[in-house]
Amino acid sequence: MKKFLAFFAAALMVLTCAVVAFAATEPQVTNDTKAYVSFSTGNNDYSGLSAEEPKKQLLGIEDNGVVSILKDGGTMIAVGKLFIGGDYTLPELGSTLKITSADGSKNYKMAAPIENPSCAMKMQKNATLTLQSDVIIDDIILFQEHNKDNGPKFHVTNGATLVMGSKIETTTNINFPEGPYYAIEVDKGSAVILNGGTYQTVIGDGEVVNNGAKILEGAYSTESAQPAATEAVTEAPAATEAAPAATEEVVAAVDETGAETPDETAPETTDAQEATEPAETEAAPAETEAAAPETTAAAAETTGEKTGAPIGLIIGIIAAVVVVAAVVAVVIAKKKK
Repeated sequence: MKKFLAFFAAALMVLTCAVVAFAATEPQVTNDTKAYVSFSTGNNDYSGLSAEEPKKQLLGIEDNGVVSILKDGGTMIAVGKLFIGGDYTLPELGSTLKITSADGSKNYKMAAPIENPSCAMKMQKNATLTLQSDVIIDDIILFQEHNKDNGPKFHVTNGATLVMGSKIETTTNINFPEGPYYAIEVDKGSAVILNGGTYQTVIGDGEVVNNGAKILEGAYSTESAQPAATEAVTEAPAATEAAPAATEEVVAAVDETGAETPDETAPETTDAQEATEPAETEAAPAETEAAAPETTAAAAETTGEKTGAPIGLIIGIIAAVVVVAAVVAVVIAKKKK
């Protein structure tokens, strides 16, 4: 009897470990390096090692932006606006990078003015931030002011994991009460762990672990009344006609490699300004298509949301446990006879 009970306990332990092994693991910051950034008050000629001397841009590992300090990972602290003015691929770093507004002694988050927060993470319309290594974004305002068709997104690839922390504040243009918010695309082999915040859609073949975030559209939608939410977002552009224009900020535009393009300006634009802008560039429709929400199985797959292990695997494990329990029960019954 004792032998069978011991066998049963061992089987349960093995099966439990199997489930844990398939769950996405949250990366941890292992490098103590800290670097400060502020698009509004920074300068790439500054050291970037204090809140008083922040870098202005991300740029590349070999450039003089903030990423050059964090090539081996660490913590990027936004003490002003962390603005990404176009498609940008974060170079593959030596270890996990954390992006935040808190350095351990002070939190620099500033939600005012409400139409364009002065200390927040913000991306230009249609911009894609591609992540090739583990990144944690937490304790920072993630501001999105563009309409759904022009909304920016995060693209997680190269086996990386993106963690949206529980202290993240996802805010949007005051004229869009139901969004839009940032989109996330996760490639196969990569993962996103959502511990907080609101997102427009999450797409891709990668692993998605939702620990309490709100997703407005697509297969992972957490909305109970999806049509109503979609309608509110669709009507939103009309409300932007009276939107206050954001202050224009002169930037050195960032290209896909993170290189600086001298003598160019890329002013931050609100959606009220977008109505008078010329047609999008040839690359823009592709960006929009990639960030578009999945609509084919929105309701049907809600209950099948990935939580760290495939549903079929979990069902198989449960079945195995039931079989083992049945065998033990039969053996016990025979012993009693």
